[in-house]
Formats: sequence, structure tokens, C-alpha cells
Amino acid sequence: MSTPPSPLPFHVLSAFSPVPGTGSQAALINYPSNADPRWLDDKYLLKVAGDFNYTATVHVAPTGQKGEWAIRWFTPKSELALCGHGTLSSSYILLKQHPELDTIQYINLIAGKFQSVRLSASDKEVQISLPSLPFDVIQSMGHGSPRSHHDTVKLIAALGVRQTEDVLDISEFKYGSHKSFIILIRGNLGIEGIGSGYKGVASGQIIITQISPETDSDLVIKSRMFAPGIGIQEDTIFLPTRLQQDPTSLVIHATQLSERGGGMKCILGEGGETVRLIGKVREFGNGYLVDDDDDVD
Repeated sequence: MSTPPSPLPFHVLSAFSPVPGTGSQAALINYPSNADPRWLDDKYLLKVAGDFNYTATVHVAPTGQKGEWAIRWFTPKSELALCGHGTLSSSYILLKQHPELDTIQYINLIAGKFQSVRLSASDKEVQISLPSLPFDVIQSMGHGSPRSHHDTVKLIAALGVRQTEDVLDISEFKYGSHKSFIILIRGNLGIEGIGSGYKGVASGQIIITQISPETDSDLVIKSRMFAPGIGIQEDTIFLPTRLQQDPTSLVIHATQLSERGGGMKCILGEGGETVRLIGKVREFGNGYLVDDDDDVD
């Protein structure tokens, strides 16, 4: 008779949560090694994500290198190419479990290598550094004619805007292997009333954003993100932001205005190749996954 596998510890958390009851929820599953058969089984990873039914279920496994974990993120429908709130959540737990570490190194086959940093021993605040969009995508934003894009008609219909001129720019990028868009709309439009019928328009992310000057030195940026193709109807922590610029970096203070709420600080620097996200994480549950094999009493 074979020995059953050891139960897997799990944690349920809210990331980018300045006060209890806010932020974006995620589940974290911690595997004993990256040779564990369950870690190597994509169907198992997706099944567990379906059971938790959060926008992100995070699976992590130590690689054998000190302070380094392999990481993967799943919605109930598919694997994600990258997930900020899932990474922040896993970093909080791993740093808590390993007080001797100040930095966690991650590796992912799609996103590559990146890291998280402990900001203080007593606080719930964590910083993660994630890869930015490719430079050519960022450089092209705001410089094209949205009416020349071959998906313009479908995207504008999904947005529900009355005038084509209300769409200032459409930039296409890849989220993993998924076709995705960033759509810039006029600052005087009510972004809260923008349509959400994007299923079939793109297999990845549809990011709607608008930029409005507040003062000579500050901008207010509002964004919403939809990704029905990968199992996310709308991201709960895609944030309206206040932007400040200094000679070495771009700092964004973001506040979530949805019913659940949330907040973070974003820093774009280091040549624009990485984005640092800083936020608080709150754990509201933990336990162990049990074997649900019907043949086992």
C-alpha cells in the first residue's frame, strides 16, 4: 500500500489591503519541493484554483537554491502569465515563515526571474519587483491613431462610447501568449460606466485608462481591467492613481474606489524595465488540503 502524499498547507489572503476587509483576494499553496508530483501536474494546479475560485490561486515550490521559489498563478479557468496581488500574498507568507530572509527570489517559465523584499520586521507591508511591459509597447502608447487599428470597431462597440473620437489610442501587447490591449479614453468620460462586454474581443487583458491633469505637477489616472478570456471578469485591484515624477523614478500612489477598496504604491524606475509594487497583506485563513480521492475512506 503506497504512502499517501503529505497534506499541503494553504493560506487565504488579501493583498493591497490598507485596512481589514479590503484588497484583492488570493489563495496560496506551498509545496514541499519542485519535485512533488502534485506541483508537476497542471491539471491538479488548475483543479485547486477552481476549488478556491479566487481571481488568483498561487502555487509555490522551493527550487533548492536558498531563498528561491518557483511560482505559478491560476484563475479557475487558466494559468496566468503574471499576477501582482498573488505574488505579494505569497511573499508575505514566505517572509513570515523565513525570518532569516530579507529577499525572496522567484522564477517562472513565462515571467522569468523577479523578487520581493521585506520592508520591516513588524509590518504587513511588502515590496515586489515585477517585469514591466516591453519598451516598444510603452514607447508607442499615445502616438498612434486608434481608427487605424483593425480591432477598433469591436473594441469601441464593447466600450459603449458614443463617439469614436472619445478613444484616443489603442495599443496592443501580449500577456503571456494572449492578445491584449491598452485603450486610452478621453479624461472627461465616466470610466465607471464603461462597458464590460469584452468576451471574444481579446484572449488576454483589456485595460481601459484615462489621464486627467489635477494640478501643474499631478495627474490623476483611472483604469479598469477586464480579462474574461482568462477567467477574470474584472480585476478588483486595478487602481485609480495619483502620479508624481522625480529625476530617477515615477511614483504612483493608487487607491481602489470599488466597493471592496484597496491601495498600493507603484514605482517605475531602473530604466523602466521593472515596476515595484508596495502594499499590505492580510491573512484571514489557513489550513491543509486533504486528498479527496473517492477510493479513500
